[in-house]
Amino acid sequence: MFDKLSQIKFILKLTEQLKVYYTKWKALSHVKETLSLTADVHHPISLLIHDPHHSTMALEVPVHTQPSLIVEKGLLEYSSTLDAQSQTGMSYLL
Repeated sequence: MFDKLSQIKFILKLTEQLKVYYTKWKALSHVKETLSLTADVHHPISLLIHDPHHSTMALEVPVHTQPSLIVEKGLLEYSSTLDAQSQTGMSYLL
């Protein structure tokens, strides 16, 4: 039915798919093992986190609105002495 080349491609593809599947399965089995080993600790915490009444007991966060910015002056004046100082101070970066 299949020629020899098709069979080889099928086997190679199957091998790669099995490697990917095994890698994912192994990672998930480690997660399941960790969850089962730490169930006595994480189960009560999980119940507390997912409890809808727990969030109602939290304190309210006060809302502070930022005052709007008011521009009192225009652009700052350009000073050549400030420019010279900044160039000499930053000359080590060049």
